[in-house]
Amino acid sequence: LEVAGTGQGDLTLAEGAGHALGRGACRLNLQDPAGSCFVWEIGAAEPPTVVPAGLTVLRDYAMPRLPGEADPGTATLRFERVDLFPGVVTPLHTHRGSGLRVLITGQLQAEVDFNRFVLGPGDSWLEKGPGEAVIGRAAPDRLTAFVRLLALPAECLNQDSYVVLDARDALRLKPAAYDRFHEERIVL
Repeated sequence: LEVAGTGQGDLTLAEGAGHALGRGACRLNLQDPAGSCFVWEIGAAEPPTVVPAGLTVLRDYAMPRLPGEADPGTATLRFERVDLFPGVVTPLHTHRGSGLRVLITGQLQAEVDFNRFVLGPGDSWLEKGPGEAVIGRAAPDRLTAFVRLLALPAECLNQDSYVVLDARDALRLKPAAYDRFHEERIVL
């Protein structure tokens, strides 16, 4: 994938590796017709009417505003990878903000507000954040990983967004490893 106009110069990303963050318009050129990439766009409330050649909109989610935001005009934007160890079951939890996730490897049985579904590589889902109960069950025999883009309250910069909902689980170790690619405070 070649990404031009990111504000960081032109980038060429190897298959399965890398990320690019851009400001404003950028041009995407899939160098492998069978290749794929995930693009998150923050902007208009309506899905784009014109999708660039070679791209297909798989999902379109409206990420909700956060209740009780100290400054509703700003947020912390975080992009990271989460690796769940084989067979792990997360505690009942939520996050301080909303986030779009895409499973990249393994399999995940998820409960989001007690709605159950099974996810495979390429599947996406939205967690709306505070108060929405979430449990994840990773594949028993292999690593399960996803990437996520979180919109958090501005005060979450450099802070964990994970909130355990059952006090009995408060002392449990986190069942995942995290690789934070990018985080910044933004004006919405």
